[in-house]
Amino acid sequence: MSLLAAAVARRASALFRPAAAAASLRRMSSSSIDALRAEAASYRAMAAAYRVKADALRTATHDGELVGVIQSTLQSHDRSPVGEIPSDFPFEINKTDGFADVTLTRSLRGEQIEVLVSMPTLDQDEEDVSSSSDGYYTSSCSDQDDQDENSPQEQTVPLTVTISKGDGSSLEFSCTAYPDRVEIDDISMKQQTPGVVAAALEDDEDDQVYEFSQLEENLQQELYKYLELRGITPLNAKILHEHMINTDRRRYLLWLAKLSDFVKKD
Repeated sequence: MSLLAAAVARRASALFRPAAAAASLRRMSSSSIDALRAEAASYRAMAAAYRVKADALRTATHDGELVGVIQSTLQSHDRSPVGEIPSDFPFEINKTDGFADVTLTRSLRGEQIEVLVSMPTLDQDEEDVSSSSDGYYTSSCSDQDDQDENSPQEQTVPLTVTISKGDGSSLEFSCTAYPDRVEIDDISMKQQTPGVVAAALEDDEDDQVYEFSQLEENLQQELYKYLELRGITPLNAKILHEHMINTDRRRYLLWLAKLSDFVKKD
C-alpha cells in the first residue's frame, strides 16, 4: 500500500507541475514586459532630451547667423538723415502717430487744399514724360519702344490732392509724384449744388471720375498749371519724394534694428 500511495503522489505531483510552471512563466513574462516598457520609456525620454538640445544648438547657431545678416544689411544701407523741408515750403505738414502717410494742408483764396502723401511704391508702368516749352509736363508713349526694358524701377509717391470750396464742393486729383515731376492719373469732382452749366445740361450726376489721359491735351495743360499755382509743382514734388523715400528708409532701418534685438533675446 505504501508503494501504491507513493506512486499516486508522484502521479499527482506530475499532473500539477505543468500548471505551476505555466503560472510561473506567466509571472516572469509580465515582469519582463514591464521592464522592457520601462526601458523603452527611458530611451524615449533620453531621445527627446537629445532632440531638444540638438534643436537648441541649431537654433542658436542660426540665430547668430541671422543677426549677422541683419547687421550687414544695416551697414549696407545709406544712413543719411531724412531730408529737411525748406522753410518756404507752402504746405503745413501733419503727421498722425501710427500712420506712415503724411497730410499737407494750406489755404489759398478761400480754398482749402489738402494733399494726402502715401508711402513710396515701385512704378510698374512708367511712361515717357516730356517737358513742354512752357515748363509743364505731358505724357507720351511714342518713345516707349526705345526704353530699356532692363532699366531699374523707380519709386513713386502716390498723392491725393483735394481742393475744397466754401460751399463744400471739391475737386480731387489722384497723382503720382516722381523724383522730378507730378503726373495726374484721375480727376473727380463733388458738388453740393449743380452749377449753372450742369443745370443747363440737366446733369445731376455727382462724383464722376475721369481718366486724365482721356481729356483734351489743352485741358490737361491747364489743369497741370491749376495744380502748380496751388503748390503742386515739380520742385515741391521732388522735395516730397526725397522726404518720403528717406522716411521709408529710416523706418525700415529702425525695423531691422528691432528685429535684431528680438532675435538676440534669450
